[in-house]
Amino acid sequence: MATHRFNGQPSQAADIPTLCQQYLGVEPTFESQYDRLSIRMQDRVPSRIDANNAPDAMVKRYANQMGESHFPAPLLTKDGIPIDGNTRVKARGLRNERFIEAWVVPVQWEGADPITKDKLLLLSQVLNNMNGLPLDESERSKMAETMIRQNKSDEEIVTKVGMPLSKISELRDRHRAAERLTHVGLNVDDLALSATTLRALGKPNAMRLDDDDYRNLTHLAKDAKLKGAQVNSLAVSLNEATSVDSRRERFARERQALEQTILAIQHGQEHPILTGKLRTILIMLLDKPTTAFVENNPENIPEYVELLNKGIDRLQEIIVLQQKQPTTPLGREARVQ
Repeated sequence: MATHRFNGQPSQAADIPTLCQQYLGVEPTFESQYDRLSIRMQDRVPSRIDANNAPDAMVKRYANQMGESHFPAPLLTKDGIPIDGNTRVKARGLRNERFIEAWVVPVQWEGADPITKDKLLLLSQVLNNMNGLPLDESERSKMAETMIRQNKSDEEIVTKVGMPLSKISELRDRHRAAERLTHVGLNVDDLALSATTLRALGKPNAMRLDDDDYRNLTHLAKDAKLKGAQVNSLAVSLNEATSVDSRRERFARERQALEQTILAIQHGQEHPILTGKLRTILIMLLDKPTTAFVENNPENIPEYVELLNKGIDRLQEIIVLQQKQPTTPLGREARVQ
């Protein structure tokens, strides 16, 4: 007969000793009279976001059900940090139960090295994804990132996290980018890059660049808030350059072309680039007969004429700004006169 999640849905029963051996390489000890007051609830292993950490409704539900059902013992570190079972521990407190059953691993959270803390985090994520309130989308992404850091296979991540392979691929690209950024002396959190931009920095075209070019590409992506496709396109161009000087020239041209956008961002006047949309409108304007754009409704003519005049003024402003941008020789010949 299938076991059930505490929220009523089927799941596998957690084999705590086996999972501790698998993820930590140690055996836990079972204690039947663990002092609940020695548990450091404020210092839990952070596998859950605050909103999903022992929500009040679940605590009350568990407290009521504990009168009729036997709940699994929580898992704690040697120094009393909960790895799994925050809701159950709080429910025991609501029932005024001082001594409880608990599993304890012979590993301390306080003072542990980053690798050990990461192993404890993954164990906590695995257990939380098996029982109780399931991990939400952001928590599953965090779990997948933890497994990627620990070199787990795509197949294991798919089965344990319940995430499609395409999403895992995105997370791997971003993880590669974060590692490369650290390698070149940049902090990914300080850069505040979008997810698509960070992913592009982790793709092969960007990863093939040497450290100096990779750092320059990242700075330009940050300053101009480049999209993922723009980062990838520039990386392709840089890889095609045959010398250091040609790559420097390519960077200089690109930064000059984006100068107005960078200045706007620096002054808090960020705006989307709409040249593609305007180009489409202008092509349509030139492709159709002039009569197709004549307003025939007398009531709308005054407003329409005013819009046309304002449009002419705005196009003149755009032409002035556009002529200040660097162009290729072909671009100069095609410049609007």
